[in-house]
Amino acid sequence: LDITLASEVVESGIVDIVEAERVQNTEASILKDRQLSNKVSDAISSEAISRSGAGDAASAMSKVTGATVIGGKYAAIRGLTGRYSSTSLNGSQLPSTDPDRPAVQMDLIPTSMLDNIVVNKTFTPDLPGNFTGGSINLNTKDLPEKLTLSFSSSLGYNTESTGKTVLTHPGPPQEWAGFAGNFYDMPQDLKDVNGELPHYTQIQTDSAAAYRYEGIVNQLNPDFTPDERKAPIDQSYALSFGNLYSLWGRPLGVLASMSYSRKTSNYTDGARNVWQGSLDTDKNTILTPYANLVDTKSSNDVLWGGLIAANLRLSESSKLKFNYARNQSGEKLARFVQGYVDNIGVGTTYRARALEYTERSMTSYQVSGDHLLPLLGHTRADWHVSFAENKQDQPDLRFFSDSGDSVDGQIIWGIQPNLYDLPTHYYRDLTESNDEYGADITIPLSGNSSNSAKFKLGGLFVKKDRVQNEWQQKMYNNNSATVRYNGDPDAYLDPANVGVIGTRELGGTTRYVFGITVQAAQNGRDSYVGQQDISAGYAMLELPITKRLEIISGARFEYTDQWVESKSGLRGEIDGGDWLPSANIVYHLKANMNFRGAYSITLARPTLREMAPFYSFEFINDVNLIGNPELSRTLVRNYDLRWEWFTRPGEVLALSGFYKHFTDPIERAEKSVNGDIQYANVHNARVIGMELEFRRRLDHTGIGMLNNLTLSGNITLVKSEVDLEPGELAIYRAFDPNYPDTRDFSGQSPYVINLDLSYGNLDTGTEVAVLYNRFGDRLTEVSFNKPDVYERARDLLNLTASQRLWGPVTVKGAVKNVLGADYIESQTFVGTEYIRYKHEIGTSWSLGLKYSI
Repeated sequence: LDITLASEVVESGIVDIVEAERVQNTEASILKDRQLSNKVSDAISSEAISRSGAGDAASAMSKVTGATVIGGKYAAIRGLTGRYSSTSLNGSQLPSTDPDRPAVQMDLIPTSMLDNIVVNKTFTPDLPGNFTGGSINLNTKDLPEKLTLSFSSSLGYNTESTGKTVLTHPGPPQEWAGFAGNFYDMPQDLKDVNGELPHYTQIQTDSAAAYRYEGIVNQLNPDFTPDERKAPIDQSYALSFGNLYSLWGRPLGVLASMSYSRKTSNYTDGARNVWQGSLDTDKNTILTPYANLVDTKSSNDVLWGGLIAANLRLSESSKLKFNYARNQSGEKLARFVQGYVDNIGVGTTYRARALEYTERSMTSYQVSGDHLLPLLGHTRADWHVSFAENKQDQPDLRFFSDSGDSVDGQIIWGIQPNLYDLPTHYYRDLTESNDEYGADITIPLSGNSSNSAKFKLGGLFVKKDRVQNEWQQKMYNNNSATVRYNGDPDAYLDPANVGVIGTRELGGTTRYVFGITVQAAQNGRDSYVGQQDISAGYAMLELPITKRLEIISGARFEYTDQWVESKSGLRGEIDGGDWLPSANIVYHLKANMNFRGAYSITLARPTLREMAPFYSFEFINDVNLIGNPELSRTLVRNYDLRWEWFTRPGEVLALSGFYKHFTDPIERAEKSVNGDIQYANVHNARVIGMELEFRRRLDHTGIGMLNNLTLSGNITLVKSEVDLEPGELAIYRAFDPNYPDTRDFSGQSPYVINLDLSYGNLDTGTEVAVLYNRFGDRLTEVSFNKPDVYERARDLLNLTASQRLWGPVTVKGAVKNVLGADYIESQTFVGTEYIRYKHEIGTSWSLGLKYSI
């Protein structure tokens, strides 16, 4: 039968509306953000961070394309160290806790606080202009829409420390929490006189003053010798809670998290060598040892972090956010070196002991608002206010050196202050605050669609204040320039030897005889204050030319008012403004494929420490650091290209190229044979490189056993050049007539490789990952009168695994540095490698449980 059917429309009402915030902690979500971004960027999600086993933000950064980590704390993007990167927490810049480096110590931030880390590699005017390698933004956990609860705990073992005999020294009862309390504080009587005691010769005839002086000196901690103990097992814990509540009838999301870790690191039989140029019998230049020392170093590290966050949705188009973050760390370090030093003499054994406690803290308050204004054509207004404070306190840093000669089979020990420092107490503290106020307005110019033209303008004011104080108390012996004793610092500083040790009559007057006395060694430049005010305004246009082509262009103006002044009155200052233009293009080759290009000018300012006319002896690093008040800021021209293909959700293939030209870059260089290091502007530098990144699930192969495997990685190749100044070039060519007129950029690695093969099965709750990292030799110290020092490449292989046991319980394990790679710094001269530093890192094992609902 032929039957004609007619259409009929049935209209129903709304069945349901589902609304939710898109998650920001998975690889798929951050790759989608990156695909839609108006700038070249890379990121790592908490999903990938967890898989890598990274416990702090510094470790996580080593997995980002083109990123390396120096000293376990400082991120370098595209080989460019902290000066050329900026670090923010939820978009607000963080101050530094390091008194000597222009970088945020990222090991202070536990990864349990983070949803993701985003690194912007090209500049747009709505970003602060003080970055060149990358702008790092640490985004804390997003707020929940229902009850969430998570607790995890793990234990760790390191082959070089756990259960081994390590060095230590007495500490406060609360050191488990990363606090020193007043345990190491300068004695109150010494504080009352600002560390300045009268010279003992001024009180030789005053009984009351002499014995009061002795009482104050004996209040100083006489312990200069490291103790020994068995290192405990490493441990870590994390707890988080979140829920959705109602306030004034509006949804309020609340999140609180806390993490804690404690671990011991150690090495013995490390090498610490210093080399100097000399001539052999055939008048050929060679390197000979100035110092050959055996190095033993142990540290106990405590790190905890807390986060409280709230998100109040005032209306469907307006929300208010609050974040409070507090991180605290305490490191107790003990070190002992022993061996040969040239200026002390052949056959003489030199020894040095260091006892140190470093307390660091970071506190951040952030309030921000996000408002959509429909009455103004869907204009969006964003604002934020943040207050951050970082502190570093090194109370009673103690250093004791001596030397001994063998006489009739017995070593006679003594202290020779004309050859090395006397036993010294150092008291150091640094406080840096960062107040930030910013606002942005985004105005749609052609409707409210996602691809409409937008005009954006805004302003930012950042006020940074820093105060650094240092007091040195040197232990003098007034009987002889060379003091012989039994080689035990505890016996040397016995109370019977300190202060008044007797009397003598002279002209009918009783004079008090002093043994060991204390004298402040401040020279008026050991402490300084500084301030940096940055005022900025910008305008930028996001303009779709066609459906495929988009241009993002504009300019930012930043005015710098920066000064630093030592207690002696020496002052350095920068006062001026810079225009920072930017142009980015995005061409959508396909819906999931982009081609990007960018040009911009950015800058790098000297830090307050680098400008401070301040001389500090860093015996742990064996260098003398000198500030330079004549430093100027660096301008950088940046050129970037990138092709990226987001093949499927969570997958990417990308190829990037970049070139950077630096005018007046700042470098830290050894300026004299005695080890003095000063900050200085050099003329020009250039960096050119490329990056390859891939992430691909292997289910496309059609091989069933590969369905749950993902292969990802990134490779960065970089060539850097710094033009040598004529004086520096003449010194190098005195050793090598063919020495080139350029050298590598400090901290730059010629290549970085990250590879990751992971297995994930959602049905069984099984995850396994193999992670490999390698970076090329990077310049760590520009030397004077001898070859530069490089940190040598090493292969780092890590394994991680997790298995869901039942319901909310998961067991996790990891093995780090499987290959047992060592840390090595060395110099190469005429084909021969000379070790500067070398020590073992060890292999770390961890096992833990996680409970989450």
